Parts: sequence; C-alpha cells; structure tokens
Amino acid sequence: MPRPRLTDGERVVVFHGSAGLYCYDLAGKELWNKKFGPCDHIWGSAASPIIYKDLVVHNFGPHEKTFLVALKKTDGTEAWKNDEIGKKPGDYFGSWSTPVIARTGGRTELVMSWPAVVKGYEPETGKLLWSSAGLEKEGGTDRLTYTSPLVSEKYVFAAAGFNGAAIAVRTGGTGDVTETHRLWRAAKNPQRIGSGVIIGDHAFVVNEPSVVCIDLKTGKQTWDKNVPGGAWGSVVHADGKLYLTSQRGETLVFTANPKEYEEIAANKLDGATTRASIVPSDGEFLIRTYKHLWCISAKK
Repeated sequence: MPRPRLTDGERVVVFHGSAGLYCYDLAGKELWNKKFGPCDHIWGSAASPIIYKDLVVHNFGPHEKTFLVALKKTDGTEAWKNDEIGKKPGDYFGSWSTPVIARTGGRTELVMSWPAVVKGYEPETGKLLWSSAGLEKEGGTDRLTYTSPLVSEKYVFAAAGFNGAAIAVRTGGTGDVTETHRLWRAAKNPQRIGSGVIIGDHAFVVNEPSVVCIDLKTGKQTWDKNVPGGAWGSVVHADGKLYLTSQRGETLVFTANPKEYEEIAANKLDGATTRASIVPSDGEFLIRTYKHLWCISAKK
C-alpha cells in the first residue's frame, strides 16, 4: 500500500504502518515519531492522518489493536485516544477510512466510518457526539469499510465495502441516532473502495465498476455510469466540475447534474494504470500511475 501522508505547509506527516507515525519538516528533517506497535493486515493500511488546528488525528488499523488517536502536531504528544473494536485473527474486519472534519448542524465534528457503524466526535477532545448503526453486511460476518464518510451541513453518507451496506444520516443528532436521524439504509451494494462528494442533496459516489448519483433524502439512485476498467480512486470536485480517474488511466470529467450523467470530457493517459485519486493543485492536476507522476494543466 502507498504510505498515507499530509502536510500543513510547514511539516509533512506520514504513517508507515507498523513503523509508526512520523513528522518531518519540508527539508526532510525528522521532527518527531510515534510508534504504536504492529499494524498487520493482509491488505495493509490505507487511512491517512489529518491535521485539525494543532492536532494530528489518525485511524490506527486495521489490526487486532485499533484506535482513533490525536497527537500534538508540534511534538507528537498524545492529546486523546479512543479504542475501537479490533480485528480477530482470520476475520475480514476493519476500517481503512480516513477521518473527516466538517461543520455540521452548527458545530465542528470529526466523522469516522468504522465496521458496521459511523460516528461523530468532538475533534478537540475525542468525545463521542453521536453514532449510527447500519453498515453491517447482511447474512455474513464481514465488516469492511474502505471509503471515507461524505459530510455536508445536512448529511453524512457512509458506505461499507465488499457488497456491504450504505446509509445516510441527518446531521445534528446526539447519542445513538440510528432511529432518529438515519434517513435510509441500502443493505447491499457493489464494491466501494473510492470515496465521493456531496453536492446539495445528492452524493456522487464510486460504485465499482461505475460512478453513480444518489438522492440523499431517499437513497434512490438517479443515474449509473459504467467506468471502463473500474475505478479505485475517489470522485473529486474542482472548478465546478467532477473528476474521476479509472484504473486504466482515463479521467472522466462530468457535471454535478443529479438527473443524468453529463460528460464534459474523457482524457486517456496511454498505457497508464492507476488506483489513485486525481489531485487538483493551483490550476493543475496531479495523477499518480504505476510508473509515472503526471502533471496536467491548461495551455499557458
């Protein structure tokens, strides 16, 4: 698995799996590291650390020992830690989800998708604000969550992988909101690895091997566009358009039209294979393939 990383413009934080979490300055000098012990899974780790104010927050796992932890970004001192249910040997169980910070219902929340449940926390303290069940798989013991939750002022959308469930939750709740704020639950879906975006009342989501639009009020799928070769990356919203790069290196550019798939362009990188998401930066796009890093921009 590629090593999850992030930067705040002054430092770079990288998770090296069992080797731990490391922080470097922009010249590559190590500032601090935090070792959590083994992080061993047949499919590796993929959650990225995030920065919120003076904290680095990370989903450590999937492993028998699994937790959500916040460290001071200046020196790696632990600020808070929440233990979660870990994976038992031989089980298909775990979350590769990256936490999301968002302003919802008049407060700032850290939202995280776990096996079978999505939760909202107070990011400064780790205090649990709410939770909703519904991501468990019907008729099986698999509990696999690959995608990050999608969060807007009104909605949280969370999805399990490996033909698991998907749910939408109305924001603003407290405690167990399964009965009070969960809007709907779709019990079985195609594979979901890449994440999506929420625009208005609709989510645009990777639904391997396609991209779909979902009405968040009802759970109804309004359109479904096959992606040749499938996509493991995420839908990206930039410059008023949506972008999705397929495993074959073709980037689809389309509008956020909830009624029908409306394609603007399809751009192919010949011979490229990728499972990464396209990244916008200062008017340019970065695409990491198996063999190259591409930078795409308009003619200057």
